[in-house]
Amino acid sequence: MANQCANIGLLYKRQGDLNQAKAHLKQSLALFEQLGAKIEIEKVSNWLAELEKTKE
Repeated sequence: MANQCANIGLLYKRQGDLNQAKAHLKQSLALFEQLGAKIEIEKVSNWLAELEKTKE
């Protein structure tokens, strides 16, 4: 489920819907944090940081 949320978030980002992208990536991050998946947490955190830069 966490991977699917991340993938959907990345698709929204490519389509230019940054609000939906952020929402799905945050949901993915929360799920990965619950699982303690350190590598995935780092990846999704980086994608969220890139998204914030895009918004500026």
